Amino acid sequence: MNNNYIPFTIATSCGIENIEFYFKNMNLKNWFMQSEIIFNDGSRRAKPFPDLFIAATEKLKIPAIETVFFEDSIAGIQAAENAGAGKIVIVNSTNEDFSSSPHEVITHFNQVDPKLFGL
Repeated sequence: MNNNYIPFTIATSCGIENIEFYFKNMNLKNWFMQSEIIFNDGSRRAKPFPDLFIAATEKLKIPAIETVFFEDSIAGIQAAENAGAGKIVIVNSTNEDFSSSPHEVITHFNQVDPKLFGL
């Protein structure tokens, strides 16, 4: 492990069918292990409850306050807040008005400042 190692995963409200589709069609296996993805398997409450994000932080063995969550929905933002996220970045790909949000808003991941991760 190098000094720039940043543990990461996906926590999604979608079911296993969508996970399998994205792994097959978008080559997610290049970046993620499918077994490490937190998804809606029926055992956790949906967003805005924090269950998916709490499961993700537990899998990564990182306290929520030390995480950065990227979210694109109101329920997801609320779930991240409810989980105690250290930082929330809103990915606004639908041109919604998030001007009153206290969180950083981006429209593309190339706008993420590496300093956010201590790089």
